[in-house]
Order: sequence, then structure tokens, then C-alpha cells
Amino acid sequence: MITLAVGISTTLFTIATTMVLVALPSMSKDFNVDITTVQWVAMAFFIGVSSFHLPTGRLGDLFGRKRVYLIGYVVTTIGFIGAIFSPGIYWLIAFRGLQGIGASAIQANATAIMVSAYPPARRGRAIGFYGSMSALGLALGPIIGGAILQIGEWQTMFAILVPWCVLGFSMGLLAIPNSSMRATGTFDYLSTLLLLIALGPIVFALNRMVSHGWNDPLSLSFVCCFAISGFLFVKRQNSMESPLVDPSIFSSSLFRSGVIIAFLGFMAFSSVLLLMPFFIQNLMEVPVGQVGLLVSISWFVTAMFNFISGPLVDKFGTRPVLSIGSTLLAICYLLVSRLDESSTILHVVLLMMVIGFSQSFWMAPTNTRILGSVLRHQLGLAGGFVAFCRTFGFALGTALWGGIFSHIVLTNSNATIAVEAASRFQETGFRTTFLIVAVLSGLLALYAVSVRGASTDQTDN
Repeated sequence: MITLAVGISTTLFTIATTMVLVALPSMSKDFNVDITTVQWVAMAFFIGVSSFHLPTGRLGDLFGRKRVYLIGYVVTTIGFIGAIFSPGIYWLIAFRGLQGIGASAIQANATAIMVSAYPPARRGRAIGFYGSMSALGLALGPIIGGAILQIGEWQTMFAILVPWCVLGFSMGLLAIPNSSMRATGTFDYLSTLLLLIALGPIVFALNRMVSHGWNDPLSLSFVCCFAISGFLFVKRQNSMESPLVDPSIFSSSLFRSGVIIAFLGFMAFSSVLLLMPFFIQNLMEVPVGQVGLLVSISWFVTAMFNFISGPLVDKFGTRPVLSIGSTLLAICYLLVSRLDESSTILHVVLLMMVIGFSQSFWMAPTNTRILGSVLRHQLGLAGGFVAFCRTFGFALGTALWGGIFSHIVLTNSNATIAVEAASRFQETGFRTTFLIVAVLSGLLALYAVSVRGASTDQTDN
């Protein structure tokens, strides 16, 4: 029952993350704003989730994961209802940020709740299921969003998620046990503020640099804001008696490597989510209605094979399974870089299937490495890191790969908008960007192979 409750919450918010992306053109038209404004409907959610993953994970460790988990549902439901009745675009952006805060409370504590309910021998199986539900939601989001827009308005997207929230809250209330185990210390509100000031500006800066250039003064000022706030945040964690992020959690080589691999791995995969739709539609001239389905194939395959990769992690450990998955992903990105406008839909389908298969053998061991290397009272914080790596990796990756692609295309052509340049220039941009992604993934694969360590038995001192 706990597994089902957590699965519902995971699927809910991965659907909410990707479903809205297909509605941005409709929102732009309804509110009469351009893309530079309406894109913040998506970015506000990413910033809300990324900034509050670690704080809400810490709150769960201090005050009870079930309590914070359920409060997250209340906050998110308010965000969904507010989005339905938003009178203007800025109200909608604000309510999307509120949805992100609620989602962070649920996601950060969902993984900790699931892991604490299973013995170490079955931990990989549980995390594999969690990864499957996450991948399923990411796959269904664009498809559901497109179907809704065919028959109704974008407000319907948020309306259908409200009863899902009620179901998830009810199941969590009934199925998740109250735990008497609490971490010691107090909650650090100033660190939470510093984290928000650090993460919000860097996402804004990288996103703005795509259209205004890498030397844009406002963007550079936000980068400086990120650097200063981030430095103060790290310094405060090392000096506080009860920090938001306990520095001792990084004493485990498995935890450190897991966080690095998860963050950079999701950052690399965001290149597929961002660029493949443009490649399929602009260069291959595939109808818009089929683009979302083709991109979603990888997540459907990931969802299926996570049920296999999880038990393999339990049997063989994280290192061999992660090494296989990381190596396969690097090869996949290299193959993606070889696609051109003569490639067929069959080429894309097969490649997306292999990416999904490889992703499943990367995701389960990475999450297990993070969650299996901390003490039980640190599981909420570790769960926050799992969710933080995914959402912040996607956010930064989207801005970075879009900027690199645009820079390459605009440098080599006379176009003013990268996606409107001649196909041969776009092809050069796609190929070079994915070559960079392949190199990054190859380095991650070598790093995954090199790191050794032992998982904790998750007893407390």
C-alpha cells in the first residue's frame, strides 16, 4: 500500500512537469504574451521544486516525513486550483511556483518513505519501482497534454490533477505509518533563503543567456548572485550546529558519487528532451502530433525495464549495473549525433528505445547509491538530493544545451533565430551538441566504474 501511494504521487508530478510544456503556445495566445514570458510558467515550477527539495527533505527528517508529505499535497492542490482560475499570466506563474514547492515536499519525502519501509535486501527493487512510475509520468505527460488540448482548454490540465491530489493525500494518510524517529536539531531558515537566492538566479541567467548572449550584463549579475549566495550557503552549513544540509552526509564516497552522477546524468538527458522534438519536426518534417509520442518512447521503455534493473541492483550491487547503464548512454548519445535529415522514423524509434533501456540501468543504481549510503534519519535529506538532482539537472541542462545549440547555429549562419536557420546549419548544431553530451556521459561512465564503497545498514547512532 505504501508503494502504491508513493507511486501515485511520483506519477502525478512527473505528468504535471511535462504536460504543461505542450500547452505553452495556447497560454501565450490566451494571455497575449510572447514566449519569453510564457516560458516562466514552466520555469517557475522547476525553480520552486529545485529550491525546496533539500529544505523539505530536512523538514521531513525533523518533524516527520508523513506530515510534510501530506502538507505538500495541500500546497500543491491550492496551486492547481489557483492556476485554473488565474486572471493573468503572472498569477499563473506564481501558482506554478507554489505547485513546485508542494511537489518538492512530496517528492523529497516519498523516496525516503519508500526506502525506510523496505529492508536493505529489497531496496533496489523498491527504488526500481519508484523510477518506473517517474518514467511513466514523464512519458504520459506530453501525450495527455496533447489529448486535452485537442478537446478542451489548458485549464483542464490542472483540473484533472486536483482529484488525483485528493486520492494521493487519502492514500498517504491511510497507508503511510507515523514514525517516531526524528533527526535532532532545528530547521535553518536562513540557509533555505540562501538556497532560493542561489538557485533561482542561475536558472534565470542561463535561460536568459540563450536569447541575450553569454555576456548579457543582467545575466552576469544573476550569475554573481548565485556565486555569492552559494558560497554563503556552503560556509553556513560548515559552521552551523544544526545545518540544513549536514556536511557529514558527504563523507560517503557512494553518496558523493551518486549525487554527481545523478545531477550530470539528468543534465545530459535533458538534451534529448529539449532538442529531439526540434530535430524530428524541423529536419525530419514529422507532423507535430507524432513528435511527443516519439520522444516519450524512451520513458515508456525506462518504466518497463526499471522493474528488472532494480532487482539486479539488489543482487549484484550498484557498481556493475551503473557501469553498464552509463556506458550504454554514452554510446546512445554518440549515435544520436549521427542522425541527419535523411534518418527515418524507424531510426528514431529504435534509438529512443535503446536510450530508454540504458536509462533504466542508470537510474535505479544511481538512486540506490544515494539512498543506500546514509543513515536512516538522513533519508529525507537524501531523498531531497535525489529529486533535486533530477529537477535542477533538467533545468540547467535545458538552458545550457539550448544555448550551445543556438550559439553554434547562429555563428555559422545568417539566421537570427536558430530553429529557423537552414537545415544544414541546424544539423551541425544538433551534431556538435550531442557530441559534447556524449563526451560528458563517457566521463561519467568512467567515474561510475572507478568509485567503490559500501552501503550502510541504515542503523542510527
